[in-house]
Amino acid sequence: MSSDGVTGLRFRSRELCDEAAALREMAASFFVCGWPLKDLERQMERLGGRSSERGAMLKLEPLRTIETDGYESGGRAGGAKLYAHVTGKWELRPVGPERRKQMVAFTGLASARVELWPDGCQWHEKDERPKRIAMWRMELGAYDSPGCYFHCQVLGDGVDSPFPKSVPIPRLPSPFVTPMAAVEFVLGELFQDRWAQEACRARSGHQRWRAIQEKRWSRLLQWQQGALGEHGGSPWMKIKAAKPPDTLFVPS
Repeated sequence: MSSDGVTGLRFRSRELCDEAAALREMAASFFVCGWPLKDLERQMERLGGRSSERGAMLKLEPLRTIETDGYESGGRAGGAKLYAHVTGKWELRPVGPERRKQMVAFTGLASARVELWPDGCQWHEKDERPKRIAMWRMELGAYDSPGCYFHCQVLGDGVDSPFPKSVPIPRLPSPFVTPMAAVEFVLGELFQDRWAQEACRARSGHQRWRAIQEKRWSRLLQWQQGALGEHGGSPWMKIKAAKPPDTLFVPS
């Protein structure tokens, strides 16, 4: 636990806002409507007005991509056209001296939910759910969780096989640690060639995005490399058991 009594992975609030704004600029043409990303950015900005004693639930409202069959690379078409529907919830708490309000900590639930639906299917209609193609969740674990701290889980939202809610495995390792990074993963999968081209542009938002992500990836990989250096045990079990320091992404 940190000296201020708050346990949770920390981020600079300004960086999270910049990350959301950069993604919104980059990905504007990939979504039916981009307002959920703008709303997510506004929620982050409002966190600065909260005291350290008050937590908040950050929510990504339904974010729907345009339809695509571009989930194969090299210009090849995939199967039927589909779209992704992304939602999420993250429990956050401002930390640090109130006059600064520079950081927030992820203190509880932290999950991005991705659903794939066929062209023409309305995700919000209950009788359409059997038509859902796939669902996975990209999450941050608790510090006492049995799996990787950064992980992905398949389905787990129902009682039926495969992957019923009563069996919370597999917890697949994942390097995507923020809501925005989870959204980029989806875009990179559904729009193989198009997103690769978009991410290489030299516009301001694209450059800000790359700077944030490169720094974060570097710190994540350095931490994992350090975990591998611990004595004893298999490499996988070391990574599985490792829990990141609160300040992994906000070093002094």
